[in-house]
Parts: sequence; C-alpha cells; structure tokens
Amino acid sequence: MRKKLLTRTALGIGSFNLAYAAETEDTSSGKKINVMASFYPMYDFATKVGGDKIEVTNMVPAF
Repeated sequence: MRKKLLTRTALGIGSFNLAYAAETEDTSSGKKINVMASFYPMYDFATKVGGDKIEVTNMVPAF
C-alpha cells in the first residue's frame, strides 16, 4: 500500500513538473499571453489584472 502511494505521488509530481516546463516560455519579446475565461467575472478579473500584457477571450458569450 505504501509503495503504491509513493509511486502515485512521484508520478503526479513528475507529470506536474513536465507540464510546467512545457508551458513556460519567454514573454520578454513583447508577445501577449493568451488567456481563456470561462465566464464574465473571470474575464473581467483577468482583463484588469493582466492589462495590456494579455489577450483575454471569454468562452461564454454575453446575452
């Protein structure tokens, strides 16, 4: 049981590290970061926090 838990924990941490390493990129080139928001309050929050450094897309259209 302990060996299974240790294996699962190691695989989880390893996959997280691989995903993080694949997603990091140099943003000093002036390129905007793309952000997807699931609903309007998140869209508004991301727009205000990111300002002109991000490109925000709202997935749910406004009525």
